[in-house]
Amino acid sequence: MKKGILFAVAAAAALVIACNQPAATAGGDKGGDAGAQPTNVDSSMAQIAWIKEDYAGALQQAEADGKLLMIDVYTEWCGPCKLLDKDTFPKQEVVDKSANFVTLKLDAEKGQGPDVAKKYGITGFPTILFVNGKGELVHTVIGFQDAPTLVTEMDKALDKA
Repeated sequence: MKKGILFAVAAAAALVIACNQPAATAGGDKGGDAGAQPTNVDSSMAQIAWIKEDYAGALQQAEADGKLLMIDVYTEWCGPCKLLDKDTFPKQEVVDKSANFVTLKLDAEKGQGPDVAKKYGITGFPTILFVNGKGELVHTVIGFQDAPTLVTEMDKALDKA
């Protein structure tokens, strides 16, 4: 029993450490967002309608729509960030709940990302921020979340709005 607990703690610690260390790659995996355009990708809600890498535009849209802005702050080298993209964000309950938000994917190391990460004090990835249309932080979720947990966190953000 103790060995199992120690293994689980060690695995969790290794994951946290790995997520906070840039990977040295030659070319590297660009993830699912390589070459993405800063527009909504799908309005039929078969998937989350992400705005890509346009914080200012997404903030304006959130203000105009009277919605919270949900920002997925990620990096290309972050394993748990890729798991969110692969396992959590495609789940229908997450897609459905995302309709209550303006949604933005933002690379913390490119474009507007470093300024946004600094503004909100982000030190680990992934971090999901919920901000109002004035850019005021409402709720923060740090680390990988499964779909039911993320939906609960999205509800918490909506309750705080």
